[in-house]
Amino acid sequence: MMKKNKSACDEEVKCIFKNYSHRKCTSAKTRQYCRVVTGAVLNNYLLHQRDTATDPKRFNPRKQYNVCHNLHCVLTKPANNDSTNCKETPPIICPVIDARNADVSQRTTITPDEDNNVSRAQRLFLRNRIKDVLDSYYKVPFGNLCMRERRRRMGELSRVVLGACIERGRFKKDSDEYMYKNKKLVVDAINLLDGMKEYILSKTKGSIRTTKYLSAICVCASVVEEWESCRELSLVLDGMKEYILSKTKVDENELDSVAVIPSSTKDRPKIVPLLIQPMERIDSTVTNENERDGGENEEFLNFEEMQSYPDEYELELALRRLSQQKELIGAKIDGGYAEYMNLMMKKHMDKGRMNIDGNDGGQIVIDSIDGAEHRKSKTDITSIISFSSMMFVSDMIQTKEVTAGSSLNILTWQQVRGTETLHTMMPAVKEYFEEKKAYREIRRNDFFYDLHDGKMLYLLTQHSAWNRKYKPFLLCNCLRGEGVTGNEEHRCVKISHENQIVSYQRSRRRWDLKTRRDQSYTLKKHMDWIDQNNNGISHFGLHPDLLPRDGIRFDTFHMKCALTRKLIGYLRKILLNQSTDINDNFCSEVLRKFWNDYHLYVWRNKKNFSSFVGNEIAIFVANIGLIQDFFQENLVQTNEIKDFMKALGLWRKIFKFLSITYIERNTYLNKMEQFEVELKRFYDVGSRTFLSTHGTENGMEETFYCHALRYYIPDITRVTYERHSLGVGIFNMQGFERRNKESKNCMKRFSNNKGNIVVNNMKRLWDVFRHEVNAV
Repeated sequence: MMKKNKSACDEEVKCIFKNYSHRKCTSAKTRQYCRVVTGAVLNNYLLHQRDTATDPKRFNPRKQYNVCHNLHCVLTKPANNDSTNCKETPPIICPVIDARNADVSQRTTITPDEDNNVSRAQRLFLRNRIKDVLDSYYKVPFGNLCMRERRRRMGELSRVVLGACIERGRFKKDSDEYMYKNKKLVVDAINLLDGMKEYILSKTKGSIRTTKYLSAICVCASVVEEWESCRELSLVLDGMKEYILSKTKVDENELDSVAVIPSSTKDRPKIVPLLIQPMERIDSTVTNENERDGGENEEFLNFEEMQSYPDEYELELALRRLSQQKELIGAKIDGGYAEYMNLMMKKHMDKGRMNIDGNDGGQIVIDSIDGAEHRKSKTDITSIISFSSMMFVSDMIQTKEVTAGSSLNILTWQQVRGTETLHTMMPAVKEYFEEKKAYREIRRNDFFYDLHDGKMLYLLTQHSAWNRKYKPFLLCNCLRGEGVTGNEEHRCVKISHENQIVSYQRSRRRWDLKTRRDQSYTLKKHMDWIDQNNNGISHFGLHPDLLPRDGIRFDTFHMKCALTRKLIGYLRKILLNQSTDINDNFCSEVLRKFWNDYHLYVWRNKKNFSSFVGNEIAIFVANIGLIQDFFQENLVQTNEIKDFMKALGLWRKIFKFLSITYIERNTYLNKMEQFEVELKRFYDVGSRTFLSTHGTENGMEETFYCHALRYYIPDITRVTYERHSLGVGIFNMQGFERRNKESKNCMKRFSNNKGNIVVNNMKRLWDVFRHEVNAV
């Protein structure tokens, strides 16, 4: 018969708690004075006590245990209340290596004191983590192994590292061929090894300096031996690297120009915060006091009409509040434009690409400024304007070392929190363009291009708006629709740099004179005069010397998207004039094959196609053949339908040509000539369909991107071919739009929306640029 427990505490409780201030139970004769507690209470007490050399057993959290009155008082009293019943905290015992004679068997006992900066939670966390590894894997430290066992252990760890870097599908298909001479695999493995080393040193950066601190946090002696050399750690990592190189047959010398070991902080440039004071609104200098106080006559917002739509009203209210804030916050990489160029040069040299150290020149630098909404709510909008640059030489594109549409080659060197308005943008860009002008004069052999979307171009230049009647086009003095009606005979004459300066100064003189003499002379009257009499050029934007108009390049990415949306809209307009059966059949037999329910919802409900992104636009262009077949089989072939189907067929070819970046000299000249012929035919059939109002050929539906495609892009294509032997597709903002998406992801994942959120965002974007790895 089992002996009965006479103590008030359960035997299991008493065995564990005899080391925790509990030697004698109350009322040993009977159990009537005992208390009942759950295992969770006991575990919680053990967790908050200082650990001993051996971890205590854990109790079942749901099980109930009997404890005596003494132990129950210990469990329920406050933690900071000293008691005579409490035993003195036992010292922590852990292995420590003496730097003079590395003997693993030597042990040092140290009692934590008030000078120790390590919290008990940190000690327990790290100790438990390391102990789990030791219990699960290795009992003997690496430093005590013989040479054969050391190599065996390094081989095991190396296989784990390789397994973390291997593409499983390719490895299963052909393991030998995949492993042999695979530089990318070796680079990834070495990066992982270096990351492991950096992680270990970061976790023990304060523990190697003093033996006392090393003991306090219970760092395993076989991981880090001494501050000066870290012999064991270096030996393990070097052995693993040697094993990986031997298995992949890759020469280490070949990796000098390939391997880039990422680091989270050590190679980041300094990010400095910015505080920008917006300029005063231009129209505020000519309005009377009542208009200035009311604030409802601002040209960019018809505020009264929007009050009938609550959601849009609140959104515009937030936009107004954001655009009229007194100070703009931002961040930039410390330095100027020249330092940003040097950072990009240094990265290419570190990557082992073409020698672009500045001796020979010929670099292509593309600068872009683009704004994007990063966060939106009913009461607030967080809009970030990014200033980015990309540098390459033509050989990099031809050899496919870099791609024009990738964001990994883009350096975002400044971000400002604000909206794309004149009075917020000008203070932010003025210093940048002045520095760029000075740098251009030094680097005369390099090529500098400004690549912005249409909205930013018109904002920076303050040219007559693209929807105006007379002179809406940026680089020429063509009238709206003139290039459509005179497609074959019309000659688009670009405004020279000298004439740009003359018109700029002319606008300034008239504005100064009129505002002094006539208080009723408003900004609207001045812009009307500019549109009719000054080739659309105003002095409110950047001076032509700061932003040379001949250095402007038009974004083929936004151009393709805008024109495709225009064609989709005209296609829907034609089908709306057909029967319901024709429309239903077109949706089910054609659109359903490449669009999902959302796109069909936009189509059927006559919504704007501006929500369609680049991939969805490209899918539509790729399926133009299905649309042509459906129209051929189901609709009467009127002149309008025939012309529009020809326009769709031509657009598919033009769309493909605009995407060409690297070229073959033997065939590209023929493609350019064919492209120019197709553009004329495209404008010819467009003049009778989507480029004119219904039933006419007046060309009044010609947009800025249409005119740029017909009259600017052919000249830019030839200049690009002669200068760089590259296609016009290098001028696309797809990579910059991708950078905006990466910035949004960083802000969503790594920001608490407190303080200057742009500083932390810039650090993450630098890591993406430097190491060519996506942030999230």
